[in-house]
Amino acid sequence: SVDTASVFIADRLDIETPGAIQVNTLVNTLVAVSTVAGSVSVKEAGALTVSLISARNGDVTVETGGNLDVIAILSYGDSGNVLVNANGLLRIDRIETAITAGALKTGGSITIDATGTISEWLPTGATPEEV
Repeated sequence: SVDTASVFIADRLDIETPGAIQVNTLVNTLVAVSTVAGSVSVKEAGALTVSLISARNGDVTVETGGNLDVIAILSYGDSGNVLVNANGLLRIDRIETAITAGALKTGGSITIDATGTISEWLPTGATPEEV
């Protein structure tokens, strides 16, 4: 966790901790994993590709100032909520909450919002027929 004025600047940022993650970023690609308990909160200044965000027992919030590609956002707790907000296009492969409950989910919510089109994420150069 960092103060609200700190910004991580990199091409790719990988974070793993047993606790909560709260970061402000200026990166292209992000992996953020909370392995035991804690929410994950990401505020990105521009466009972002989320390779993986995983919260074992907490909520996930991702806000971007540009386009957002989500390969996987996973919340394992029974009541973990996911909020994704993109100021641009939003392309999603997988967002899932309450993973530990399997098909018997009774808690957790997913909220997505974008100023641009919301669509399925596809690997570079792939067409829907190839996936």
